[in-house]
Amino acid sequence: MNIFLIKDVTDIVAGSLRKITYTLQVEKKAEKDIETVAASIKEEAQDKEITIYLDLTVLKTTHDHAGNLIDEVQLHELGDNLEITIKIPDELKNRRLFLYRYHDGMAETLPQADKEDEYFVKDGEYLILHVKKFSIYAIGVPVSEDMDYMVTYELNGGKNHEDNPKTYGASSHFELKAPVKEGYHFMGWYQYADFSGNPITTLGNGKSGDLTLYAKWELNQYTVIYEDKLNETTKEVAIAHGQKLQEPHPPTREGYRFLGWYCGEEKWNFEEAVSKDMTLQARWEKLTIEEEKPGQSTDPSIPSDSKDDHPSTGTYQDVTILMIMLLISCSVCFSTGSYNKRRKSK
Repeated sequence: MNIFLIKDVTDIVAGSLRKITYTLQVEKKAEKDIETVAASIKEEAQDKEITIYLDLTVLKTTHDHAGNLIDEVQLHELGDNLEITIKIPDELKNRRLFLYRYHDGMAETLPQADKEDEYFVKDGEYLILHVKKFSIYAIGVPVSEDMDYMVTYELNGGKNHEDNPKTYGASSHFELKAPVKEGYHFMGWYQYADFSGNPITTLGNGKSGDLTLYAKWELNQYTVIYEDKLNETTKEVAIAHGQKLQEPHPPTREGYRFLGWYCGEEKWNFEEAVSKDMTLQARWEKLTIEEEKPGQSTDPSIPSDSKDDHPSTGTYQDVTILMIMLLISCSVCFSTGSYNKRRKSK
């Protein structure tokens, strides 16, 4: 198998005339030597047979203007894609090929299309890779030659169901599963990006050809119920996922203090986004007598019904003293009058 760079990569560092060269290093790996990596790639490949494992790295060398080696570093990732050509073995030339990679602890499938990100294309006897990450690569083929059609899922922010196939054949039959996306409900798989036509629910059954399926989503709508049992009122509000409720004007009830709207045992924070249907209940606290009529005496010896809204003019003791003084005054006046009368009569 011949593997080579399509083009040399040389950088001239300003002011130093240093020459930086990137050279691809390739080592074919046996499955027994990379068991953990191979197991992860096979899980990603599902029903594909892995035929070749390759360890790809890039050697970065720096020389001065005289050709002397300054530095040599092995790289596993570049800033831009590097174009690599792989000559396909004769036994695989007429087969549908799939490319997998294990990098940073995760296996993934590389798309076979002209994309902005990393991808590969099959061009006659060659696989042309456009990649910037270098680690273990693997080439796979369908176990059955009938399973030669690739399925690409455009999830639009969702997560695919693990049972949805990545390839299918005309004689196969697959029921497509629903993906998931937080805050949305799934409306179906569609063959076109504008979601025209009918949703696709199965693969195979006589159909053939590579497919791209687009996931259609609709934002969840929730119902929030405000329930005030004390005032016997109920109000429903419709709201979309991720939006915030507008706090209503606090209700009132004579003899009670409003404590807030509660979702279960937690007071609802109106700065929090709504993510489900829910019921908010008004919570109340009964006021005490002192809280209802502030400023009045709290002396338990004075009955509450003896209190009125008029200011007091004195106590019972004051009235008694006043009456005694009045009687004494009258008595003195009477005695003086009788005395003067007797004097005149003499």
